[in-house]
Amino acid sequence: MNIRKLMRMAVVAVLLAGTAALAAEDLERGFQAPPDSARPWVYWFWMNGNITREGITADLEAMQRVGIRGALIMDVASPQAPLVEFGSPGWHALLKFAVEEARRLGLEIELHNAPSWAGSGGPWITPENAMKVVVTSEKRVQGPRRFEEALPQPPSNLGFYRDVAVLAFRTPATELSRMSDLAPKVTVSTPGEDGAKVMDGRADSFVKLALPKSEAQPFILFEFAQPYTAGMVRLKIVSPIWKASGQLEFSQDGKEFKPLAKLACNGKAPECTVYFAPICAKFFRFVLRDAATLHDLDHVKVAELELSPQLGIADFSEKIFEKREWGPARFLSEFPAAAQGAVAQESLLDLSGKMKADGKLAWEIPEGSWTLLRVGYTANGKLMAPAPQGGEGLVCDNLSRKAAQVHWDAHMRRIVENLGPLAGNVATGLNNVEIDSYESGCQNWTDGFEKEFQRRRGYELTKFLPVFTGRVVDSPEVTERFLWDFRRTVTDLFNEDYVGQMAAMAHEAGLRLSI
Repeated sequence: MNIRKLMRMAVVAVLLAGTAALAAEDLERGFQAPPDSARPWVYWFWMNGNITREGITADLEAMQRVGIRGALIMDVASPQAPLVEFGSPGWHALLKFAVEEARRLGLEIELHNAPSWAGSGGPWITPENAMKVVVTSEKRVQGPRRFEEALPQPPSNLGFYRDVAVLAFRTPATELSRMSDLAPKVTVSTPGEDGAKVMDGRADSFVKLALPKSEAQPFILFEFAQPYTAGMVRLKIVSPIWKASGQLEFSQDGKEFKPLAKLACNGKAPECTVYFAPICAKFFRFVLRDAATLHDLDHVKVAELELSPQLGIADFSEKIFEKREWGPARFLSEFPAAAQGAVAQESLLDLSGKMKADGKLAWEIPEGSWTLLRVGYTANGKLMAPAPQGGEGLVCDNLSRKAAQVHWDAHMRRIVENLGPLAGNVATGLNNVEIDSYESGCQNWTDGFEKEFQRRRGYELTKFLPVFTGRVVDSPEVTERFLWDFRRTVTDLFNEDYVGQMAAMAHEAGLRLSI
């Protein structure tokens, strides 16, 4: 190694040592006197409008005195009656005063984009601009004959409903018979209960199961004359309950039972449907593992407990973004590859153009058993929470650029305009808007979703709409691939038309967006 290279290495070593020493000194100075960029922020909750000019000044001066850099304002609910109602002229005046005081004290202010700490929305969001979910209704018909009847409208919420499509498909053979046709023997652990009531299809007819205890767990037992193939179980609990959960088990001899599926209901969702890999057995048993009732009842009322060979989608409610549960999803690839019981695309007919605005459908039914499926969407009714008085309202549609714009214009734009130069590209004052914790639940549709799906995924989703009822279309593999494309589309719209639009509006106003 030549002398010149050694000298260069020595110089570099000295420089690095010097840099390290300087870095250590800077670090020590930073701890003794932290720069503004390292100072903490705090959440500043305005509790149901219990705010005053004196309180604002006292809070901000205390923050500045102890080295706080900025505060995130959140208007939330509390039991106290408000001194000033959220969104009123008095509230806007106090918000402006708070930003002025922050500017005077050299503090930064961030504001949650809506009342409460969850999502975006408020009293200005109508059902048309609220979160939306797919709803369905169906009717079994037999051909050949002329059909001219009104199809039942799917469930609606807040007076808002829109149709998507009307489909007809040949009813899969696995759906043509019911468990009750085989008249299994039903035993209920509660003495004196008539087990046949769980198979009569009536919501006002039920059996009582005592609340589970450590020494005894209540059950409903089905015994079939011949082995029965089941791939689906549906449980319906009659309110009032807080929660009820249990396990479906199977046995070949009625003595040794093995677990098959977990079921759970609650007061808001008293019915649950679970699909599983088909099992052929003579005995099936539902065991109530955990339950809590309202009004101190000592029992749970089970209205329906139905087993069926119907082929379905494992965890379809989660995969279709109908509800959210924790835990790993199961995939149909785990199930037998045979598509027996699937809805065949080639048998699917789009009858949307044959239904009038009043829901009346005119159709010549071909020979055989057919299922008529009416698909639409409605508002899910999710409210902002915990919203202060005056801020109560619906969560905006999280897949809609239009809904995000409506929300911003009704609330944040008014705030920015009221603050004038106190908001926007400033070192202090209001320079940041935030979307906090996502607690708005699930959404799986928006206006024009089917067009966005075709544009982004390259094919129509109409013939896959039976998937929203838990059915398999064509095959398990084809159905899972559609579900992936569906979730990808929902995610894209959430990213672009909600988050992306909120970011664009914040930046236009000179604000940062934090999420």
